[in-house]
Amino acid sequence: MRIIVNNEHEQKLVETFLEMLHEEMLDTIKMKDEELASSMDSYLDPDDYDFLVDGIYHAIVTVSDAVRPMTIEPHNIMGVCASCGKQTSGTIDGMDIDYADFIHMTKPESLDSWRCETCFHGEE
Repeated sequence: MRIIVNNEHEQKLVETFLEMLHEEMLDTIKMKDEELASSMDSYLDPDDYDFLVDGIYHAIVTVSDAVRPMTIEPHNIMGVCASCGKQTSGTIDGMDIDYADFIHMTKPESLDSWRCETCFHGEE
């Protein structure tokens, strides 16, 4: 299985997720699927899970900037204005945040210089 992501931050995220999925979660998902099968059709057959285990174990995560980055909506980023102390969420431009930007924006040094929109525009 090959998974292509936009940048190295996303690569690390997906590799960590696949490791967790392979080591701990796939059996839990399979068990939940079997529980649901009593009331409806299961999503996957037991053999399908065997193929997924193999695919996840041997997955290769590569980087290509031709791939759309993973993003979240801007309201997911929160901070406290370093100037006035106001709790804020979102970004000034209102654009979705990709994972690399999220990592940068949530670093302690970034949070230490966080500004609300009022203070941000007041400093320009």
